[in-house]
Amino acid sequence: DKSPQELVEDAIKTANQADAVVVVLGEPFCMSGEAACRSMIGLFDNQIELLKALKATGKPITLVLMNGRPLTLPWEDRNLDAILETWYGGTMAGAAIVDVLFGDANPSGRLT
Repeated sequence: DKSPQELVEDAIKTANQADAVVVVLGEPFCMSGEAACRSMIGLFDNQIELLKALKATGKPITLVLMNGRPLTLPWEDRNLDAILETWYGGTMAGAAIVDVLFGDANPSGRLT
């Protein structure tokens, strides 16, 4: 098993070999719904530290969020190139997210 610092170092090495970085972060499913309150509703500290380390690479960063509640993202909003809110999708969420990231689908909602 690797330490959190080793995992961040691995992420930085991988990012340095890429043209752009896509980071998927958020909350575990069990942290949404009744009896799952949090006093701070942002990303976890270790996730923010990962984002800051990746930002230091100078690569463009897209944050893909998976969560069940709105999150406060002040640092992320000011420092990242794109944020895609995906909530908790179903079995085809991965394919839909890839379609949006590659421009094959427009993430828009429509009312009936």
